[in-house]
Amino acid sequence: MLQAAETIGRFSDFFSDFFYRFEDERSASTLDYGRTLLSRCAALSLTTYENLHKGTPFYWLARAAFIVHDYQTAVFYIDAAVSEDLRLGIKTSPALLFFLVDVLDERQANIDLNKQLRKRFDDVIHQYNQLFTPPSPLTLSDIQENFLKPALWPTQSKPGEAWRALATALSSFLLEWPHRSQLLGLRCGAGSAEPFFIHLFKGCLLFESLLKANPKKTLTTQPPIDTLNRVLKELLSELGLSSSPDTSSLHFQDILNQIPFSSTSIPTVIGITCKIRNTTGHRLGWEVTLDTTKYDILAGYVAMACLHAIACLYRP
Repeated sequence: MLQAAETIGRFSDFFSDFFYRFEDERSASTLDYGRTLLSRCAALSLTTYENLHKGTPFYWLARAAFIVHDYQTAVFYIDAAVSEDLRLGIKTSPALLFFLVDVLDERQANIDLNKQLRKRFDDVIHQYNQLFTPPSPLTLSDIQENFLKPALWPTQSKPGEAWRALATALSSFLLEWPHRSQLLGLRCGAGSAEPFFIHLFKGCLLFESLLKANPKKTLTTQPPIDTLNRVLKELLSELGLSSSPDTSSLHFQDILNQIPFSSTSIPTVIGITCKIRNTTGHRLGWEVTLDTTKYDILAGYVAMACLHAIACLYRP
């Protein structure tokens, strides 16, 4: 037990001083060191580890993951820090501000990274509002109040207990997008499209999950028959669609060939999102001519489909 106490003490001392020691250039080693230290503490005394507030290490490990472009892990650590804060009844913290994409309060060490996330949200919201305006334009405040906050503090009208994963998926999808696009632009010639298929599929699965978890209309279809096509048919009116979009595609290359470069519409956006989901969800080995321009268009469609689901199904 003495060894456990000493290690836990080292853990607390290390991360209490972490703000002054952290260097972005050493993010990879920080990730390894921090994860190892957390694991050792849990192994030495699980009860002590569970009771210890770990918001600080999780928050800084999120920064380290962000710097090395592991956005899914970064958002996971932010969410882990949020869990620590919520467990103690904390209402405002740097981790909570990041989760809520709140950059107005600059008392957060990762304000620079949060502003990057805010810009990603602003860009896709602007793109969405140019394409389709519901009764009122979608704003980040709408997403914060009706989706992100209920994911943390569920209410009777917005039972968002299951929304945490959807919220983190939305943030990590938006953060990963420009990085994946840059990677695609670096390669000359054909090769694996696996990282880009996985990223697009994640966004499509998020769109499907947003439809199924929506607080506005209880769906009659239930697993395992609640396919995307069935769910879409139930939500046509709520999504402002006059008919079910064409969601069938035999080959991913067909989707690329159908991209309307000049103009588009919400039915087209949702239809292509569903086609991406149905192709990449069953096969990765597509032989395609995917370039940065086409990839950005597809990622934008997927992002806008997700925003449309939030705008139509999560706002009052």
